[in-house]
Amino acid sequence: MKKVLFLVQSCIPAIKHNEYFPILQNTIKSIINQKRRADIEIRIVITDDGSGYLKSFVDHSIDIQSLSLDNLLIIKNKYDLNVDEIICAPESEYFRKADLFNFYLRSKGSLYDLIIFLDDDHNFIKEDCLIRFISNYEKGYNFIVGRYYHPVYWFCTVNNGLYDWGIQGTTYAVSFPILKSIGFFSDSVKEWGFAEDYDIFRKAYLASLKHSVKAVFDSNIITVDNINGRWKYCVQKLGGFETGIKKFEQEHAITFKKAAIKMQDWMDVIPNDYGISELVMKKINLEELMKFESLLKDRKTSLFDINLFAIKRIIYKKASKLISLVTSTVFR
Repeated sequence: MKKVLFLVQSCIPAIKHNEYFPILQNTIKSIINQKRRADIEIRIVITDDGSGYLKSFVDHSIDIQSLSLDNLLIIKNKYDLNVDEIICAPESEYFRKADLFNFYLRSKGSLYDLIIFLDDDHNFIKEDCLIRFISNYEKGYNFIVGRYYHPVYWFCTVNNGLYDWGIQGTTYAVSFPILKSIGFFSDSVKEWGFAEDYDIFRKAYLASLKHSVKAVFDSNIITVDNINGRWKYCVQKLGGFETGIKKFEQEHAITFKKAAIKMQDWMDVIPNDYGISELVMKKINLEELMKFESLLKDRKTSLFDINLFAIKRIIYKKASKLISLVTSTVFR
């Protein structure tokens, strides 16, 4: 059996429960609905950073703790939350994501072959993502990165495209031996208020230079970013971005800007299965991607037609901006 752990970080303030909790439920269901082989065993563990609905179940005299089986059963039945364990901490000013991950990984991580990290607001859009993670793992990759779709930036990031960006805080998998060899997440991450993803990706990149990490970016593993920037309040409480960046730079002896290495510079890249180019991926939204893939599966259109459509759309958008600019200048 190959044992896979889904480690899902969650933070649902009481005031946002009605808005955020259905998103968490959807993420968990997207894991449960993953196709799996008979030799794959999964376990879903939530690490929770002070969510309101757990407050009455937490022993506030203990820092980080595993919820009792009795309380877990109550939560599973009351909230329709089908998970195997909940690791939680009382609400604090710190950003406890890395702290909570370390607590579980150091005690039970060795039970698993592969650990898949997700945020509670990132659900899988397809049911073959687990199979893809495992397939890459069996090919010798021990650091596997999927991509995520942002409702505003689509399949791009604010840094002009996913391939140009070297860091993401969700939708990636690491083998346990690699996590152990690089020292898990830095314990001081919670003092920065952010950047646990910069920390772990930086460590993995340095290990790849020594050939102990073999990394791959698989563009067919996709989650959706449903909520963005919830950790910002922690940064503000701990002194703001400047303080956090300074602490990160002291820990890693590198400037923050240089810490993010382009994915293609140290990872193999698995392109879209249907041959849709990265240029096109950056210019379409999720609905269009699913439609394109459906048409290709049904052989109702060709890849040439899809790429041609996207190129025409790019030209149209640029032409529209130019016309708007000229019009505003002439009639100013």
